[in-house]
Amino acid sequence: MWAAYLRGLVAAGWRDEAKELFEAPPGGVQWDLSTRRYILSRLAPCPPCPSAPEPLDSAPFAKQLFSTSLSPAHLASVIHALSSPPLCTTHPKLLPRFKHRFLRPTSTSGARERERTWLHAEIINHQKQGRHQGAVQTFVHHFFWAGLPPHPFSSSILATSKDASAKHYPSIQILVTLLPSLLPLLPAPLASSVPKYLNAYVQLALAPVSSPDSPDSALAPALRPNSVMWSVVVREIVHWAGGAKGLEEGRKVLMLARRAASVGGEGKRDDMPGEAAYRALLLALAGRRRVDEMYELLDYMEGVSSSPTPDTIGTSPKTYIPLVAILAKTGLAADAQRVLQRGVEKFGEAWVQSVVLD
Repeated sequence: MWAAYLRGLVAAGWRDEAKELFEAPPGGVQWDLSTRRYILSRLAPCPPCPSAPEPLDSAPFAKQLFSTSLSPAHLASVIHALSSPPLCTTHPKLLPRFKHRFLRPTSTSGARERERTWLHAEIINHQKQGRHQGAVQTFVHHFFWAGLPPHPFSSSILATSKDASAKHYPSIQILVTLLPSLLPLLPAPLASSVPKYLNAYVQLALAPVSSPDSPDSALAPALRPNSVMWSVVVREIVHWAGGAKGLEEGRKVLMLARRAASVGGEGKRDDMPGEAAYRALLLALAGRRRVDEMYELLDYMEGVSSSPTPDTIGTSPKTYIPLVAILAKTGLAADAQRVLQRGVEKFGEAWVQSVVLD
């Protein structure tokens, strides 16, 4: 916990406080090797210029320190550590002090941007602890509802949300985090309401890019889904629809996206599903022992069935690692070995050690 707090201080640019904590840790705390290397590398002075060494408090050095931003996921882990026992009881003032410091504007990010990062981290923590209502409430109170279809739960709390002038515009990264918390809050039965909601999102995402003259026709370019969002959509629709219906819904999402890309005539677009989205369906097929369909999809991703083109999805070790593990866990040892060999032929053997079989 102290290591996470120390890393947070350094990443947020509080060099003096981090140095003091690093050199004089609380009683009984010993820094592990990874933390020591990380802190020493961040606190080391910049290599001096051959002509004139720059002082540690010079502008270029400060700018380098403050350019290191704290990611929402890392910030969430720090907040969780500071708000959980034993730190929340032994050092109850740590979290308020950390928040006050974090929200302080830096040379590269203003107070509004840092507040948005803090709120994103709070949403992450709500979701990790299964508090989906808390995640959605945090979003609705502090962000404009943009980039998503209307949701019945959000409508019930919009009236009590804060003044619009104080709200933030969301990023696609925040929407990626929020989406899985929206789904359990849809009306029952979820097996039908979740696919319906996700299909509404897909239609919104695949509509022509909006323009200043028609801002409500589709998503703004900055809110169009990235590869991570597409993978979340496919994974969630397969899960909530369940069984053969879930696989059918997952295929439908990818088919609609491919069709939209071909009609648009824009080649391979960044806002179209990539390897991660196809991987989500591939792993679902493997988990349900639908190996013939799995190989057909894997062939398509690898471009085996046709000559590779700019539109070929492509694969990486990130696809073969979980695929081999799932096949092995479901008792399909021969298929696991076959897929393993395909991955080795494409990327060598270095990735094989990352396969976890438990």
